[in-house]
Amino acid sequence: MRYVLAIGIETEIFKKPVLEVFLNDRFLGMSDLEESIPAQLQKHKKGDLLDAWDRGNSTKHPERIYDIMVPKKWIIYELDDSTFKKENTLEIVPRNLQTNNMNGFITKMDKCRIHNVILLPIDWFSTNGVQKIFDHCESKNVIIDFDECGWPMAPTVWSERDPVQLSVPVSIYNKDITYKIIFDEILQIYVLGREQRIHEGKDTSVHVNLKEYMEAASNNTEKLVPVDTRKIYACHPQKSFENNDATTMLMIGYDTKVQLGQIATKYQHNED
Repeated sequence: MRYVLAIGIETEIFKKPVLEVFLNDRFLGMSDLEESIPAQLQKHKKGDLLDAWDRGNSTKHPERIYDIMVPKKWIIYELDDSTFKKENTLEIVPRNLQTNNMNGFITKMDKCRIHNVILLPIDWFSTNGVQKIFDHCESKNVIIDFDECGWPMAPTVWSERDPVQLSVPVSIYNKDITYKIIFDEILQIYVLGREQRIHEGKDTSVHVNLKEYMEAASNNTEKLVPVDTRKIYACHPQKSFENNDATTMLMIGYDTKVQLGQIATKYQHNED
């Protein structure tokens, strides 16, 4: 199976910085960062963001406007799963960052900020990629829900105040980023793992066991989840199924549709 690795960045250029990417210490490639490209703040109606979940008309306040920060520049790599090992390390490194340092005074500098990193099967990169995620999750005992931030996005850094919280990603300029690439036994695909999402020795980078999620929410003894005792179950556009002790919940970012749509458009038209 072939995958697409998409790295969304924001740049402010002074000299000639580059971005290097490594997989398991193997050099994947280097991109020259030649122009300043800020991220774009887009405004979307809540109903439009959630229509992939068939909630655009049923959700409360569908006309509410959400601000979505979208990288205008994506660096794309195609990878074959034969290049992956049992355990994989992905490193993204800004290099050759320069300033006009004169006696301790700096007015110009190279800046590179990594907003999002996405790894998905190549067939899922399309304007209806979210629906393909739903289709793939059928009959896998996985409930899909949405949140402010979630898979398949992998923001660069999590809030230092709450390192296991799913939301409040913080991007930092000129920071090397390292991810684990793991094989998800439930989804049967390779996914980006987050080292910050280790809970009691278990990698919860993608899935959260629903029973444990609800117990933590009810007891409020863990910051793994917010307090929420509502009934969670598979609903349209998923096929319904009965929950059991093995049921997991997959949180998907509500901006996934916007991000995948933008990447697919640029990728299919070979745009930079």
